[in-house]
Amino acid sequence: MAAMTAFGVIASPPLAWLDDPTVFKPQMHVFTGSKQPWVVLDDSLPKYEGAPPPG
Repeated sequence: MAAMTAFGVIASPPLAWLDDPTVFKPQMHVFTGSKQPWVVLDDSLPKYEGAPPPG
């Protein structure tokens, strides 16, 4: 499902889609500047302290 707002389109997929981890593969880590110190991101995905660059 998606909704058009004053800020653009907001996607809201059903939570059941997350039952199968192969459906959506992570592409990046965003807002890592506010992650808790005990969170370890030790994969090769790109990491952004804030929002990712446009595009």
